[in-house]
Amino acid sequence: CLNYCLWMGGYTDHANLETTGATVFPFGVGNSAQLVRVIREAGIEAISCTPSYLSRLEEVVSKELSIAPADLGLRLGLFGGEPGLENPAFRERLESTWNMQARNANYGVSDVLCNFAAQCEQNPQLHFLGQGALLVELVDPETEKSLPVEEGVTGEMVLTHLKKEAQPLVRYRTSDVIRIAETGPCRCGRTGFRFQVAGRADDMLHVKGINVFPAGVAMVLEDLVPEVTGEFQIVVTGPTPYTHLDIKVEHGAELDSSKAGDLKERVERAIRENLNFKAVVEPVAPGTIRRGTTGKAVRVVKLEAES
Repeated sequence: CLNYCLWMGGYTDHANLETTGATVFPFGVGNSAQLVRVIREAGIEAISCTPSYLSRLEEVVSKELSIAPADLGLRLGLFGGEPGLENPAFRERLESTWNMQARNANYGVSDVLCNFAAQCEQNPQLHFLGQGALLVELVDPETEKSLPVEEGVTGEMVLTHLKKEAQPLVRYRTSDVIRIAETGPCRCGRTGFRFQVAGRADDMLHVKGINVFPAGVAMVLEDLVPEVTGEFQIVVTGPTPYTHLDIKVEHGAELDSSKAGDLKERVERAIRENLNFKAVVEPVAPGTIRRGTTGKAVRVVKLEAES
C-alpha cells in the first residue's frame, strides 16, 4: 500500500518482496474500504505501508466489516516512510491492536537508493545494508562539520553512490538526522552499523538552544495514549529560535471535557521532562487535525509573522 505513481519506492518495495518469494497485491494508496475487503477475501496475511496508515485502516475495518482490526487476518506489518516503530509504546500498541508482528522494514532515500536499511528479528534497530553501493558520512546539520560514524554520534546522513552509472550522487545531504546505536556485528550475523532516525534536519526547530524534532513529541504522546490519540500539530510563527512551541494535541475519545485542563498540564509536563523545552498545549477533539489519504497528519505548520 505505497504510492506507485512516479515514485521509485513503491515499485522497488514490490520487486524486493517478490524476490523473497512473496505474492504481492499492488494496491497503492487510497480506497481503503476496498482494501480491507480484498485483504479479507484474498486471505492476505502481511501488509507493507507507512505506520500511520494503519490508524486510517483501523477506522475503516470497524465501519466496513464491523470487526476488530485483530480479526482481519494480518499477521505481519512491514513499515517504512516515516518514524514511529522505534518507539516501544507505539510498536506494542500497534501489535496488540492488529495481532501482528511489526517490522521497521524498508528505510531508504528515493533519490539515492529506495531500500537500504531494515531491522532483523533479533534487533529492532535499523541495520545499514548498503555496503558496496553507498558511502555513508555524517555531518552536523548546522555547521556542516564532518562527524565520525561511531556509536552514540548523531548527525545528518550524507550519501555517495559507489557503483551507480546513471546520474550518480556525490555527498548528497539526505536531511535525515540519525543516531548511531551500534557498530559491531549484530547477533543476526550482519555487520552494517545499526541506527535510529532522530528526525528531519528541515523539520528541526530550535527552542532556547534545544533542538526539537516532531518525532520526539510523537514519542512522548504515544506514552499517554489513550488519553490522547497520538496526533498533534506544532504551530510556529516566524523563524527560529523560539521561546516555546504551541502544540495542538488531540485528546482521547473518552476524555471528559471538564478534565481537558488536567490533560493540558500533564502533556506540557511530559514534554518538558522528556524533551527539555516549554510547550503550550491546546487539547482538541479527536479527528480535528486533518489527515492525508495515508492517514498521516501534518506535524508542523509555519505561519508568517505579523508585520
